[in-house]
Amino acid sequence: MASANRSRKKDLILYIAIGVCVAMGAVFWPYLIPEPYWPHLTTTWFAFIFFTAVFGIFLVKLYWSKRKMAKLWLLLALLMAIHTTAYVIFLSYVHQWPAIWYLFTMPIEAMLFALIVKICLNVLPSNKGRF
Repeated sequence: MASANRSRKKDLILYIAIGVCVAMGAVFWPYLIPEPYWPHLTTTWFAFIFFTAVFGIFLVKLYWSKRKMAKLWLLLALLMAIHTTAYVIFLSYVHQWPAIWYLFTMPIEAMLFALIVKICLNVLPSNKGRF
């Protein structure tokens, strides 16, 4: 019982630290990066950011029962970095990518991520049926 409370407190502290870092990054963005280097976001980029955030939340929810496996989270972070890099390169060439296509590509990517995790770590997603 005490171990579970200690684990929850550590998780809470981690969530607060991440939230503070994100907020500080947003506040200090104009001071750290000169205006010519600011990204000029179009609806394509906003859709990419939104669907990537939803995809990340989905992956966290999918593997939450295995949250103590550091290798799993490192592999998922690597896969998300590859996902982000590939989409950034792709979207820099294709300026008008319809947002509806994310509804087709993201489930395929989720299954690809699950397959890679299964092959590399022999871990399957949680099947508790809650989302």
